[in-house]
Amino acid sequence: MLPMRVPAVMVTQDSDSASTYVSFSEEPDEAVSFLAPVEEGGHGFDELMVDFKGKMTPCNQVVSIVARLIEAGVIQSSKVKVTPRMPTDDTVGLRRTAILHSIIEANYTAYHHLNENVVEEVIHPVGSDVRSLVRVEANFNIIKNYVLESSLKPVEVKDLQFIPSLDNFNLLVNAADTISSYVNARATMLPQESEKVRVYLARENISAKFGMLPSALALRLALSKLNDAAKSLSVPVYPILECGPLPLRGNLNHESKDSFLRMYGGVTTVAVPPSLIYDSGKKASDLVKSLKDELQGKSPPELSGEEEAQIRELIVFFACEYARTVSKAADVLMRLASLVPERREASISEHLNVNIKELEPLNVRGISMELESFTIPSPVKYTALMYSFGAPPELVGVGRALSLLEKKRKGLFEGLFDLYPSLEDDISSAWRYLCLEAARKVFPESFISDLAEDIRLIKEFLSPKENYSAPHRALSMMISEYAALKSVPEKNLRDIEVKEFIRNEKLEDSVKQLILQAGRIRGALG
Repeated sequence: MLPMRVPAVMVTQDSDSASTYVSFSEEPDEAVSFLAPVEEGGHGFDELMVDFKGKMTPCNQVVSIVARLIEAGVIQSSKVKVTPRMPTDDTVGLRRTAILHSIIEANYTAYHHLNENVVEEVIHPVGSDVRSLVRVEANFNIIKNYVLESSLKPVEVKDLQFIPSLDNFNLLVNAADTISSYVNARATMLPQESEKVRVYLARENISAKFGMLPSALALRLALSKLNDAAKSLSVPVYPILECGPLPLRGNLNHESKDSFLRMYGGVTTVAVPPSLIYDSGKKASDLVKSLKDELQGKSPPELSGEEEAQIRELIVFFACEYARTVSKAADVLMRLASLVPERREASISEHLNVNIKELEPLNVRGISMELESFTIPSPVKYTALMYSFGAPPELVGVGRALSLLEKKRKGLFEGLFDLYPSLEDDISSAWRYLCLEAARKVFPESFISDLAEDIRLIKEFLSPKENYSAPHRALSMMISEYAALKSVPEKNLRDIEVKEFIRNEKLEDSVKQLILQAGRIRGALG
């Protein structure tokens, strides 16, 4: 049992649903559907993330959502939480202040119904300095106290506590040091010591930039290190794992739940995207109930110093093979990113800069990191394109990296399967949507050559189940025919008919619908 109640299943406002577009005005009713108990027609989630990082959410959205939850009686009947995620850009100070005012107003409103906060915590990126993070946390509560003391009916509500978000390899593999520094900084800079610390383990960006294996291994290492930190600090540490239905984001779905739970012991809360509700084709409430019953209380990975060193080396090894191959397709992917429809109002489709130098803090020697940085679309669009063109990103670089390990680092090769127990399940899940014929139409030969070699070697080492999705393969072939022409810069097209073909807006809209249909088959857009 946990020392105090911590939500088990958080639902996000991600833009990964292939089936449903959600506007800002629809989000309050969506929140009711997500958080209401199953017996009242809801899905039974116990926490909602209000996302100000992934989209330009109106600053007062927390108030709108909490007011609707109170109106529907959800907050009164269920111990649910609303947890905002703050934007990452350091230049948005005024926007952050406006969001804080919305949080204060929401808690002020809720206090008169519940005598307690609905928003107790805020997810905030760590940045480069934990003391700066604590300083922002302190300033939040100074403003909160001033606003409440100045109100017509002053009330006392708890201080907001930050949930540090670890969103790069350096922070994840050094999670114990980061959180220890955070707790110690809070003890010296804030009036109250930490009763508990929740930590958000962000995987979306690092998975897209460096691949499934490196991100999964980094998260396993983080879970082990956070357990060590909790023991040394004598403060409970509760990890929140960002995940999704596709293997690149953890392979959390109805079919792979047991494999996921074996892989990520030590997780207290899973943060799942809306695709799990809208695209799964099954009752999300059943999976939510199973996770509530089974997730918490499982032992985290116990890794020795040697195993930690192995994980660091494996991360760099697989990430380099992955990034070198993806770099060969990056230009094509950037030109085609507009084919993936937006699924949330005012989504921030930030491109990702992939720089292999980000791996240098892992202190692994003997592996070349010579690769120029490059840019790929946002994680959802990148993943959607790769799958739509028949090239699941989970497979990229894996076969060649396994072959090199088996030849040159036999011990590391054998240790991988203990360090990543769900590897074969995750590869088999992605393998279902492989269509090399479609990929050949879109991607350059240098990329296809690498991918074909990966496929050959994965068959040799992992023997994935070849239960291909025939409908998805058919869609990939149709999508890739159009994308092959669309990916060519128009100035290089000489045929007038071809130019008119790719300029046809109705045709492009039809292709976008095919991409969404492929996402529905997979259970998520990206």
